[in-house]
Amino acid sequence: MKGLFIAVLSMFAIVANGKTDSTSVRVLHHETYEQGSYSASLSFGLVDNYRLNYDMPSGFEKNNVTGYPPLYAKIEYGVGRHFSLAASFGYDGVQYNFFQLYKGYNNEIIKRYKTNDLNLYSYGLIGYYHFNHLVHSKRFDPFLGLGFSINSLRYSAYPQGDSTFIKTDHFASPYLKVGAKYYVTDHIGLFGDIGYDKECILSLGVTARFFKKG
Repeated sequence: MKGLFIAVLSMFAIVANGKTDSTSVRVLHHETYEQGSYSASLSFGLVDNYRLNYDMPSGFEKNNVTGYPPLYAKIEYGVGRHFSLAASFGYDGVQYNFFQLYKGYNNEIIKRYKTNDLNLYSYGLIGYYHFNHLVHSKRFDPFLGLGFSINSLRYSAYPQGDSTFIKTDHFASPYLKVGAKYYVTDHIGLFGDIGYDKECILSLGVTARFFKKG
């Protein structure tokens, strides 16, 4: 997952460098959304729900939270004039660091350092409606996404009672986000979206687009 995170940052750097080195504005020959086109996207999330909502029960003391931001990969295909479908994959890895509290001799409090690793994998199907025909722009593609994700969640040391245990959970969650893509070239763009998908509120990324020949 660290490699995927580095790949996202590298793609941002390549796009930014290409834009800076251009002596003139690139002319785009395709609409920002076209039926029959394919795109592949990588992004990372901000305002992580699991990172922010970190509570400890009685008998445990909260410490810092570590880990990487949520990471997303998505393959999208334009099935209609303004409608596309995407298959998505997401990963969120968070480390909850905490102390388990014990009473020693003379009732002094003894702290034992522990870590609870959270690993969340999500697999989703998303439908997007594209509003590019309303803004009449060769570079901006605003969109609305609606779908769902199947999630697999695992805690390595979930605190409960006076002990910890491995906890796993499988559940479905809705996806609802609005956002926009900005195309630097016909094939490379930047995008951001905001809304709800269980993992985070905001995500930023890069997208690569491909067209049918002929």
